[in-house]
Amino acid sequence: MAIIELTLVEFLQGLFSFIIVIAAALTGILIALRYFRTKIWTFLTIGLSWIGFVSGWIPDSINFVIIFFGQQLPLTIYLIIAIGFYPPVVFLWLIGITKLLNIKKRKEYLILFLIIYTILEIIFFIFLIIDKTGLVGEFIGIFIVDFKLYGIIIILFSLVTIIISGLKFSYEAFSSVEPKVKLKGSFLLTAFISVTIGVLLDLIITAISGTVGSVLYTLLPVMIVITRLIIAMSSIAFYFGYILPKGIENLFLKKIEK
Repeated sequence: MAIIELTLVEFLQGLFSFIIVIAAALTGILIALRYFRTKIWTFLTIGLSWIGFVSGWIPDSINFVIIFFGQQLPLTIYLIIAIGFYPPVVFLWLIGITKLLNIKKRKEYLILFLIIYTILEIIFFIFLIIDKTGLVGEFIGIFIVDFKLYGIIIILFSLVTIIISGLKFSYEAFSSVEPKVKLKGSFLLTAFISVTIGVLLDLIITAISGTVGSVLYTLLPVMIVITRLIIAMSSIAFYFGYILPKGIENLFLKKIEK
């Protein structure tokens, strides 16, 4: 079984996708486990959906592991994980975040989003069955998929929904006069702002990954490391903001008091 050789750029793309997924998974699991102690189900929905938030990087992280055994995910499986997971993940996120935000007419909004994401998911699988490359996406590299219009719509709509609702929740906490809540809000704002920056930079990386020989291409290794570390670090900031471990609380609030 031959090992597939990787370029430096491909190795970094795979490695740091793996790091992003591990960071998000640990963060999500730690948050979700709080449910079993508190019986507050928002810990469960927010924790699980945070793991799903990095669905776009999960196939690359899987490929990074199995590629050393001469294997690679089939395109269909890759697209189902990278795109098809987003509608149920975002709806799970909305169940939790709308509760935390105390949204009026919450049930009506959830029903509306359920209808929208169900339609998006059905169309996604129809497109996948009809033409798995022409309408959703196709491989242009081991860790690069050229997502077509419909795939991009689902990804962007999902990420924008999570980021905007997350920023709103973060800002409300940051605006609090209570120091602990304000501190949590600052961590949450850091998490969602860094995710936004990271996702935008990652889109740029994907766009220039195929332009071998360009000036920007020579900068790709540095860009990949910085961009994906930003996304991975956002998971740590999110955990601090949502859970706020006692040690972190004491450390930062004592500094503020001084």
